[in-house]
Amino acid sequence: MAFRKHKDLRLEDDTYGRVLRTLQNSLFLEKKGLANDLPFFICPYDPAAEVRAKTLVQMFAKELDKKNVTTLSINLYDVLISVLKTDGYLDMLLEREGTVERDEFLETIQNLASPVEKIVPEIEALLTPSPPQILFLSGLGEVFPFLRPHSILSHLQAQLSDQLTVMFFPGDYSYTEAKGATLDIFGLKQEERYYRAFNIFEYEV
Repeated sequence: MAFRKHKDLRLEDDTYGRVLRTLQNSLFLEKKGLANDLPFFICPYDPAAEVRAKTLVQMFAKELDKKNVTTLSINLYDVLISVLKTDGYLDMLLEREGTVERDEFLETIQNLASPVEKIVPEIEALLTPSPPQILFLSGLGEVFPFLRPHSILSHLQAQLSDQLTVMFFPGDYSYTEAKGATLDIFGLKQEERYYRAFNIFEYEV
């Protein structure tokens, strides 16, 4: 098992079959070939293909179910709204939107929906009591910049280190020996670095 060097990958017509074959493979499901690292994978796609990406997530889940592979699809936007609604802040935020400065509004949501205190515990609750074989995470584009990929992934790994997870990512995942790994959402260069996730396109089974 090996990971090839990163290539500039986009959501193409053959993406469905290529990724599905990986997801169905017993070695992937058994988390083999990870060199003792955590089973977290990134599935990058062109942000312009957002609608198609959502459709593919649904198709993956449906086809895997036919093979008796259990999955759970979690949209981070739904998680964010659930947290704010449960805590009684959603209506207040909707009223304030447009009446306060953008940075202030952004900071307010980030304080109310902390990944470590709110978002990750909500995801953990959805995984209980029967964790799936594969967790699909989507909706990153919908929650950015309120929630950032680096923060979500780092806190998820701390709590769900053994959960096979695939995050569908609207942007670029790249790796160089000099700079390490980066997740650039919407093609925007990020200062944060995330080193412990694999590009699913580069997983060989």
